[in-house]
Amino acid sequence: MIELKNISKSFNSHKVLDDLTLTIEKGQTKVIIGRSGCGKSVLLKHIVGLLKPDSGRVFIDGQEITNLKEKELDKFRMKIGMVFQGGALFDSMTVAENVGFGLIEHSRQIARKELLERTEEALCMVNLCGIQNLMPAELSGGMKKRVALARALCIRPEIILYDEPTTGVDPITADSINELIKSLHDKLKVTSIVVTHDMKSAYRVADTIAMLYQGKIIAEGSSEEIQNTSHPVVHQFINGLATGPITETLD
Repeated sequence: MIELKNISKSFNSHKVLDDLTLTIEKGQTKVIIGRSGCGKSVLLKHIVGLLKPDSGRVFIDGQEITNLKEKELDKFRMKIGMVFQGGALFDSMTVAENVGFGLIEHSRQIARKELLERTEEALCMVNLCGIQNLMPAELSGGMKKRVALARALCIRPEIILYDEPTTGVDPITADSINELIKSLHDKLKVTSIVVTHDMKSAYRVADTIAMLYQGKIIAEGSSEEIQNTSHPVVHQFINGLATGPITETLD
């Protein structure tokens, strides 16, 4: 479903992705782990076409999107729902307007009745039926995360990208979000990429886990394989150790 081939991306003189290759099979949940600032979000932006690589190619469902024009990219973005870190809700819009925003942007001729039905359906899928008229300021942190997910679901995507979905919420709320990610995957059979440095979340939702380090995927495998790895960098990261091979790069 998603294939990145030899992707490199630099900002000024800083190389963020370095000849990176990654494949996500249809229906799979792939978790990308790595330290803050290592390029996980940059990787997601290449998949959705918000960034173009300096070199390399990106394929979605068998078609290369690397050099598509914006209008052509819009067709592919209807396959992809993205849940941004922090939710990224519009404070001046109601919950319903936030949830329906992507659908309106991509399907400007959609009838109001269908729009209302789709927003209600998406909210009920994340267990938030009946809150369409609330404003974001009236929501808890966990509810904002769910509304952001409902917005992604409203376009009925084939792919969902999650950028740090459990950041900024308490452990109980984080666990409920993890459970929601799993249940939606099982119910909708979507292809998912979850970017996180929360290892509890990673183990809970992943079919496979890949670690991004110094612009490359340095290890990939099942949750069990990652937990039992002998790779020193991966071992240090997943156990949260201050000393080890990546100590010198600590912020």
